[in-house]
Amino acid sequence: MAFSTGTANREAAARIAANICTDFVTLGVEAALAKHRSQTTKPLAVATIGEWVAAAREVSEANPATFDAYAASLRLIAGQILAARIEALSEEMYEMVSARIQRCRRAVRQRRLMVQIDSTKIPV
Repeated sequence: MAFSTGTANREAAARIAANICTDFVTLGVEAALAKHRSQTTKPLAVATIGEWVAAAREVSEANPATFDAYAASLRLIAGQILAARIEALSEEMYEMVSARIQRCRRAVRQRRLMVQIDSTKIPV
């Protein structure tokens, strides 16, 4: 179980942690959890780029041609960011698969060596 003290200051964090501990002892687990756990709030709705552009168009005072050019640029930038993230994930996946293949090859070589050693008759 973890609690955030909400501060990077060690002394303040220690005081908050001591208060949490005291509340666990005096109030009990359920009451202390209710008191100190962060209240989860409903996450803000995330708009797509299309929704954002449509909302911005309604309040924009820019020339429609200029606005359309800006919207196209925004979509281009977002597409490039997405492509870069996908490429990074692909490289990461390649590295992971490559490492697993190398481990498998080493294991196979080691087993072959063990079989050769076991099958070799050493005279006594």
